[in-house]
Amino acid sequence: MKVTFSMLATVAALSGLAMVTGPASAREYLYGSFAPATSNLNIQFVEPFLKEITEKTNGEVAFEFVPGGGVVDTKTAVAGLRDGVVDGATYSNVSFATELPIMFMFSELVGIGGVAQARGGAFMDYYVNNCEACNEEMEELNQIVLAPFALGNYNLFCTKEVSAPEDFNNLRVRAIAPWSRMFGALGDMVPVNVSLSEAYEALQRGAAECHSGPPNTYLAYSFIDVAPWFVETNHGAVVNAAAIALSRDVWDDFSSETKAIAARAAANAMANGVLAYESQDAAARQKAIDEGKNLGILNEASMAVLDEWTKNNVAQVVARGQERGIENAQEIVDNYLTYLEKWQAMDVDFNDQDALAEIYWTEIFSKMKGVN
Repeated sequence: MKVTFSMLATVAALSGLAMVTGPASAREYLYGSFAPATSNLNIQFVEPFLKEITEKTNGEVAFEFVPGGGVVDTKTAVAGLRDGVVDGATYSNVSFATELPIMFMFSELVGIGGVAQARGGAFMDYYVNNCEACNEEMEELNQIVLAPFALGNYNLFCTKEVSAPEDFNNLRVRAIAPWSRMFGALGDMVPVNVSLSEAYEALQRGAAECHSGPPNTYLAYSFIDVAPWFVETNHGAVVNAAAIALSRDVWDDFSSETKAIAARAAANAMANGVLAYESQDAAARQKAIDEGKNLGILNEASMAVLDEWTKNNVAQVVARGQERGIENAQEIVDNYLTYLEKWQAMDVDFNDQDALAEIYWTEIFSKMKGVN
């Protein structure tokens, strides 16, 4: 089966028109991402994944990759996969609390689970091997998750110094849930409800005084130009789906050999991506120092408040899940916590990319249905 893409295919997908470009056996796979073309999500997760599949299938499977929300974005990715507008997508489940109530719970469990490599492994291990409810939710939406992205602590990029709890009173902060709740525990802050793409301008014109995000976004979204304070919080790390997702229709259409290739590519991309995030977080911090920005950190009183909030948040996540109709929310979260413990204790060098990819393969991706 020869699978190729052209600009015409992209136009047809965008317009919703059916198109026949060759033999009946030919397929055209369109992959969309909300993230900018230069983002870590695309360069370190998606592009290596797609490239490896194409190479390992000798060009029999290929993708047209459309980043930057060109075909699906933070509001349309889930529906795009469900309705066949795209064959694959990268999105953040924090934007889909209604469509993905179970997956959304994982993104609310911030600040637990140890290093990103372990958090990512725990999420995928549970999703693939033991979370029946997770898989049912994804199947109903015609998709399969092939990699999460495990983010570091959520820092604050501010136009002024922020450290003590009292600094958060009336502070205008652009933060989405669950981080808006986390920082809201520090004081009576004022939420700024703008999209990520609008956050730069909000800081620039004073509508926001701080933006919350993982350290690497300080550079990726150019916040370094408008926010002279890089404030470390030591809290807020999280796992999100989906760095890589394919439609269930596409996955089911793959042969067992192609599924194995895709699963191995996902393991490799996940290892590459999580380490790249860690490296880029450190690079952003160093860039802030090199550029003469103000490197701040929350004081002990603020840290104590966030420690307490993180501890209590698990029960709150369960309660909100139950309110959204997830009857077994407690069981799902409890099981996930056991996987976090498993992966924190894993005997592997989490900084060795090859070893990390191999443990992701043996513990998770090799066990996917249809791979063997």
